[in-house]
Amino acid sequence: MGKAIFFILIFLFISCRPEEITQTNFNIRSPPPANIDTDRFYWPKSQLQSATLDIKVATEINAQMTSTLMDNAFNEWNLSVSSLNFYTIPYQTVANIDSNNLSDYRNDINFGIYKVTNWPSSLGSNAIAITANYYNTTPIIQNGLKYFKLTHSDILVNYLNHSFTTTGESGKFDLPSVLVHEIGHMIGMQHAPTGENSVMRSTARHIDIFRTLSAYDLQTASNYYETEIPHNLALTTNALLDNEWQNPVEEEAQVIFELQNNGTCLHYLNHQLIHTHKILFKKN
Repeated sequence: MGKAIFFILIFLFISCRPEEITQTNFNIRSPPPANIDTDRFYWPKSQLQSATLDIKVATEINAQMTSTLMDNAFNEWNLSVSSLNFYTIPYQTVANIDSNNLSDYRNDINFGIYKVTNWPSSLGSNAIAITANYYNTTPIIQNGLKYFKLTHSDILVNYLNHSFTTTGESGKFDLPSVLVHEIGHMIGMQHAPTGENSVMRSTARHIDIFRTLSAYDLQTASNYYETEIPHNLALTTNALLDNEWQNPVEEEAQVIFELQNNGTCLHYLNHQLIHTHKILFKKN
């Protein structure tokens, strides 16, 4: 399964809450099996109807975001598709992982959002944050499109080289806006076309605040999970899905979306740079 690092934008319940999704075993495959610009990445709908993505928030991130802001970020996407809840709320916190080795985040069983001061040199100092999504390398092909099942996701925020705010402090990136964008990538959302009013937009100033999904975002998420994803992908039995989550039989691949502070986004597949373009939170 593979890891995706997206524009910094990538995830727990109470009594009678749905089962929480976690995953443990993986192998990284090379060469890259997917095209992240044309292929589709998704969490199985039938599993999301009975379980939610159990995203743990590092205590250091939670201290700055607060539970209210973090809940709001998750809820923006939970409310985007009427038939599904993507993320577990209330969420749980977890001890931070601060490693310069990307494998340490994937080897951990948690899906997490982490504050990283020991930033991996392979990502470069310009990277504001990454969302890392892993996916099963065996696709389902429908109507000429390849659909890859997501299996694991993490968000890493670069606190070594950049500063973040939740209160509009000058010269800092708005952390809630960054996380809302990345949380969208965690469920397979792509960047919005140029000019769209969207939290997934491709360009904006770092001082801008985009914490709320637009009509475009809501329609895109709804179309993707309620219409576009082939019907048979929604009918996989829970028993099979549970088995796949716990004991994946296929290999993984890694896809990384690296957001840099100059507004450039780099796309990597298994450490190979395949695409570069301008994206959100470009500094003045």
